[in-house]
Amino acid sequence: MDNLDRTNVAQAAIAKYVLTKQLRTLGVFDESETVEDHEELLAAFRQSKSPLDSPSPCTQIHSYSLV
Repeated sequence: MDNLDRTNVAQAAIAKYVLTKQLRTLGVFDESETVEDHEELLAAFRQSKSPLDSPSPCTQIHSYSLV
């Protein structure tokens, strides 16, 4: 694994942590839920490569229903 791969892994981990915190703050997730608990949301998150290359996870998440 080269430095770029490690950087991408670190950025993805931080992004998942921040997304989880934001969704908890908004009341979408309860305190025990994480992005990892929602397969469809996690798949949308993983599909995102770069803001310049593909639609953002926010665009994909917009149609995702947690209900």
